[in-house]
Amino acid sequence: MDNKFKDFWNKQTTSRHRYNDDDFYAHKAKEHASFIKDEHKQLGAIDLGCGSGELLVYLSSLVKVNTGLDYSDNMLSLAAEKLGDDTGIALINEDIFTYLPESSDAIWLTTGAINQYLSREETGKMLDIFKENTDVKALYMFDCVDPLRLKAISLGIKYEKIDVKEQSLSHKVLRFFFNIYRRLKFGFFATFNLYRNFQHIGRMGYAQFPIFWVEECKKRNLKIEIVSSKFYEYRYHVLIQK
Repeated sequence: MDNKFKDFWNKQTTSRHRYNDDDFYAHKAKEHASFIKDEHKQLGAIDLGCGSGELLVYLSSLVKVNTGLDYSDNMLSLAAEKLGDDTGIALINEDIFTYLPESSDAIWLTTGAINQYLSREETGKMLDIFKENTDVKALYMFDCVDPLRLKAISLGIKYEKIDVKEQSLSHKVLRFFFNIYRRLKFGFFATFNLYRNFQHIGRMGYAQFPIFWVEECKKRNLKIEIVSSKFYEYRYHVLIQK
């Protein structure tokens, strides 16, 4: 993992989700738990990149979590405070490429962590470890970033309710042509980026078109399911099984 990402997260005091309140984390944990297959919920999971534990607090009440793994001592200290002493979750500071080959956890899950901050080569290496580890049954990667949807939002292309009756004719005309411009710009971006199914997106790490995961799983004879996130317009979830 790039050291600049490690340096950035070592300085943070939260996991920097869209909202930092209990209601958001509770609903998001329920969404994730609903995506996890019933037969996997009590097998024992490891949260890869658990951060400061805001989401883990709620998710661990719905799914059995044995381990929280992160490379930031600062984040793990914050997670320990949130979780308390009675959860039975081991919080470990170690590199995933050192820890995962010997991991006995049956379920691996991550929320915008290893799926967002590993390079293409590191992602392939992680999937190889998943395939070779005989104890793990499933890998849940929540909140992968879709670069096409992210670009659409940055261009202002989104669903919105507008009362056109309140707009002047000149305003309607300007809005019409501006919307055409935004869509042409988006079309240009899409046309020249479809072949780049794995993209660097600055401080946010990396984004992948869903087809990237499909192709990588096909290479390794792994099963895959993909579903859109309920809380982020530009994110989706990936379930990988052997």
